[in-house]
Amino acid sequence: MKNAVVKAKGKKKYLVSAEPPAAGMEAAARINHWHEVAKQSSEMAIAAALNAGIELFKAKIDHPGTFEKWIEANCDFDRRTAYRYLALVQQAISADKLPKIANGSEKLRQAAIEEYAAETDSKSLTELYCDLGIIKKTPSKMGGKREGAGRKRKNAAEDE
Repeated sequence: MKNAVVKAKGKKKYLVSAEPPAAGMEAAARINHWHEVAKQSSEMAIAAALNAGIELFKAKIDHPGTFEKWIEANCDFDRRTAYRYLALVQQAISADKLPKIANGSEKLRQAAIEEYAAETDSKSLTELYCDLGIIKKTPSKMGGKREGAGRKRKNAAEDE
C-alpha cells in the first residue's frame, strides 16, 4: 500500500528516533539529555502536525467538493482529525500567507513551520489544540473531589 506507514514484522516502525546518552554519562547528564529530547520531540510533533495541515490544505484545494471522500480513501485517520490539522495550520499561519507557503518551496514552508513550532514553548500537541480552541479539555474526575471519595485512613474505625 502506497499510503501505509512502514511496518516491520507486524510492529510499527518508528520514523523518528532519539540518540541515547553517551556512554559513561552521569545520572544528571542523562536526565538532562532525555529532558532535551522530550522538549525537541514536542516541537517536532507540532512541526509534523503543521506539515500535515499544509498538505491537507493543498489537497483540499486540489479536490474541491470531493475532499472528504479523498480523506477517507487516502488517510489513515478520520475526517475530524484532518480538520483539526487544518484548523491548526490555519491558526498558526495567517490566511494571506498560507496559500503562498503551501504552494511555495520546501525551504519557505520549513522556515514558517520552524518559526511557529519554536514559539510553542515545548507544549504538547493536545495543549496547543486546547490553547487555540480546536478542542476543549475535559475536566478530570480523578482525585477524590467528591464527599467520601478517596482512600480511607488506616485507623478510620479507631478514630470514630
